Amino acid sequence: MVGPFVLDKLTAKLDGFTLPMGLTVDEGWIEAVGANVSADGQWSVSSPASVRLRISPLAVADYLNRTSPGGLRQVQVAIDNGLMVIDGKIRLLLEISATARCSLEIRDSKELHVVLESVDVGGVGAKGLVESQIAKVNPLFDVRDLPISVTLTNVDIRDDGVHLSGEVSPK
Repeated sequence: MVGPFVLDKLTAKLDGFTLPMGLTVDEGWIEAVGANVSADGQWSVSSPASVRLRISPLAVADYLNRTSPGGLRQVQVAIDNGLMVIDGKIRLLLEISATARCSLEIRDSKELHVVLESVDVGGVGAKGLVESQIAKVNPLFDVRDLPISVTLTNVDIRDDGVHLSGEVSPK
């Protein structure tokens, strides 16, 4: 029988993986001091490992366009001063343009939620209307969709996307 293998250090970079709910994570990194790989390829860490993930604005826009929460269409996502700016069209009685400025927050160390900061719908504020649409998006990301046990500790919105960091728990 081959294995298990004991690693002094594990460093892994993951490129472009799509979660079961449809959101694509552009990049991921896992770093651990002490890890084990079994003969069947299962791995575990012997002490908490760090995990970092990056989700680009394009990946968020693609996800929102595919899932079309609440009839949201033609979505574009940009980053401006640490906020996600989501432009799109909402179909009510008529199709209207909307721009939402959103922050992100981690809830229960497991979920990433979109939080509406301000909105402009057809030239007027309509925060309640857009909040109900955002409720259909949340959570935007849930670590329970990952094949490893992760606790989220930080979210940072940068020009190149949403950066999440956290910890992988030992088994």
